[in-house]
Amino acid sequence: MGSKKLSAYLRTEKGILVNHKKLDRIRKENGWMGTYTSRKHLYNSSKKHLVQGPDRLWQVDIKTYRTQVQGLLQVLTFIDVWSFENNS
Repeated sequence: MGSKKLSAYLRTEKGILVNHKKLDRIRKENGWMGTYTSRKHLYNSSKKHLVQGPDRLWQVDIKTYRTQVQGLLQVLTFIDVWSFENNS
C-alpha cells in the first residue's frame, strides 16, 4: 500500500490525520518502503532497425476519433516499415 492510500485509510478508518509525505518519510526511515523499478525501457520502440526486406518489421497504431453520431471510433492500423521507407 502506498503512502497516499495508507494516509486515506488511517484518516477514514482510524480517525488519524497524517500527511502522506510524513508517512513517506517514516516508511523510508524504517525501511518499510519497497524498491521501485522503472519500466520505461520495456516500452521504448523508437530504436533504429535495419530492415532488409518486406514483411520483416511492422508498426501498429491505434487511434480514437470522436464522431458526432456514433460516439467514439477506433481505427487499428498496421504498416509494413519496408513499404513505408521505400515509398518515401
